[in-house]
Amino acid sequence: MADDTNTLPERVQVVEEKLDRLSESVDQRFDAADKRFDAVDAAFLEQRQYTEFAYSRLETKMDARFDRVDGRLDHLDGRLDRVDRKLDQLSISGALGAFASRAADAPALLHTLIVTTLPANVAGNCRSGDDAGP
Repeated sequence: MADDTNTLPERVQVVEEKLDRLSESVDQRFDAADKRFDAVDAAFLEQRQYTEFAYSRLETKMDARFDRVDGRLDHLDGRLDRVDRKLDQLSISGALGAFASRAADAPALLHTLIVTTLPANVAGNCRSGDDAGP
């Protein structure tokens, strides 16, 4: 046991050296891990910058295309308004014209109605036993 106590300082020195080497090894591994994390951070940053750049370009293109579509829709809306006005003019003049032609033919239509339809209805009412007049 006396030998163990005599070698104790040497053994402690060996343990200290091993701990120092282990500490250096752990520090090196942490430094390597930090470098890998820095590389991943840089890759994420680069990807984010590219995504923002691509989104900006896409947004610009989409805005330009939507502006073109809006212009085309405005043009189409104007054309449809003109067609609507023309149809209104046609329907007004057509309705007036049809009314005027029917008004001119009204006496003849009324005569035809009375001569052909009324006697048949009166005769039908008499046959059914309905003698009551209007």
